[in-house]
Amino acid sequence: AGALGFCLGGTLAFQVAVHADPVTAVCYYGAGIFDALGDAPKITCPLLMHWGGADQYIPREQIDAVAAMAAGHDTIECHVHEDAGHAFDNSFSPQFHDPPAAASAWELTSAFLARTLPVS
Repeated sequence: AGALGFCLGGTLAFQVAVHADPVTAVCYYGAGIFDALGDAPKITCPLLMHWGGADQYIPREQIDAVAAMAAGHDTIECHVHEDAGHAFDNSFSPQFHDPPAAASAWELTSAFLARTLPVS
C-alpha cells in the first residue's frame, strides 16, 4: 500500500514513510515535514514531495532545506512549483487553487505512482 496526503495529510504521509515503510508515498505541502527532517534517513520507500514556492504558511527556507535533503537521498523526489502558494491543489478553495501548478503536480504524481505502485 502507499500513502498520499495534502497539508497535514502530507506530513502524515511523510511519517508513514518514516515509520511504516509503505510501498510508496506522496506528500503535498506537508507543513510539519521540516520539523521531522532528522527522520529522513529512515525512509527507504520512494517518496515524492510537492511544494508551493510562494507558500504563505511554510517559510521558503524550510522548503529549501527539505529540497536539499531530498537531493541527497536516493529515493526522494522533491518538486517546488515556484509561483504556487499553499494548498495549490485545492480546487474547492479559489483563493489558494493554482490550476497550472496543480496540473503539473498531478502529472508528476501520476507518473511517479505508475512507476512505484505496481498494480497487479
